Amino acid sequence: MFFDIEAMQPQEQHVANLIVAETEDNPQPFRFRGDQCVQELLEWLDTLTLNETRPVNVITHNFQHSMKIEIYGKLKLCKSA
Repeated sequence: MFFDIEAMQPQEQHVANLIVAETEDNPQPFRFRGDQCVQELLEWLDTLTLNETRPVNVITHNFQHSMKIEIYGKLKLCKSA
């Protein structure tokens, strides 16, 4: 799975507002928009892993440190739920 995040920078903090993702198996891009785009990406990623039964490699473009923190934080929340 490949993805790129577009973000706004209100108050000098990156806030994701658009994620475009693709898979090797499907050339059509998936778009996640708005303030819930990171959560929606993670939910979609879970479907790709077949509920954690299939490994999925994730590649991203220009992944900023602040966006890593947001994604990892939400991923931990998903795993603990």
